[in-house]
Amino acid sequence: PLAQTLCDSTGRYSTFQEYAEKENHLNALMQQIDHIESMNLDKKLVHIIDREGDSIAHLREMQQKGYSWLVRVKEGNLVEFQGQSHKVKDVANQIISSEIKKVDFKGQEAVLHVGETQICITRAAKPKGIGSDGKRLPEKKGAPLTARLIVAEVKDSDGTVKGRWCLVSNVSSTITAAELSTWYYWRWTIESFFKLLKQAGHDVESWLQTSPEAILRRLLISCMACALTWRIQRSNDEQNAKVRVFLTRISGRVQKRGKRESAPAILAGLSILLNTLKLLSEYSESDLREMAEIALGYPHTDV
Repeated sequence: PLAQTLCDSTGRYSTFQEYAEKENHLNALMQQIDHIESMNLDKKLVHIIDREGDSIAHLREMQQKGYSWLVRVKEGNLVEFQGQSHKVKDVANQIISSEIKKVDFKGQEAVLHVGETQICITRAAKPKGIGSDGKRLPEKKGAPLTARLIVAEVKDSDGTVKGRWCLVSNVSSTITAAELSTWYYWRWTIESFFKLLKQAGHDVESWLQTSPEAILRRLLISCMACALTWRIQRSNDEQNAKVRVFLTRISGRVQKRGKRESAPAILAGLSILLNTLKLLSEYSESDLREMAEIALGYPHTDV
């Protein structure tokens, strides 16, 4: 990861800041975005944020700093469309979408439809928190924010809408709405990362580290293992295809017939392969055969 932050009851620990006081999660996210922008990468950065990032104060801040963003918005919020104030969902219902491509949606084949229009966000920011007078912080007005409203719908073969995302972005129109919606679709598949981290791979809830610094270090290693797993899973060349089959075989995981090898199986196979290589570097073949015979309780010539 370019940057990663871990929070606990004592504060925040990250790869770019040893320790910081606890902060509103969106304010903390802005600090992380500032850090990533300061890295002067040779790629154009676009910050993709889920619905919790639908904060006009933070959108205005990113706009003022010249950052590019793509944020899923809450459909109940108000925006200006064709000179009138409407809820996002009402504007989205008026947008004509077109079929873009087939996608996987919760394990089922579906079709992505995308449409877009231009809106303006004029609402005042409503900061969370209490001021020195004990009262909630007052609303803060700001400059109107013109943005692209992109509606992405996932439909099944019958045309039934299985999911819809309303996205706003300040990214130039040189990047099509279809491309932006695909980027968000990739972000939406982050659930596969949580699955590897929690259930089908790293089993994070069973970790024995007790300090936030130690947990963060292990989390970084786990993230890199996930990235390696996805690279192997998605590579289409012949060599990686052989590797996928081999790793799945030694993992002992059962796979659905006709489906590409799963990430949990590849991750488990990688762990076994790397541990095996470590073992072979420390013990000879005769040592291993001897220990196998002892463990099995009798000579086993075909071990």
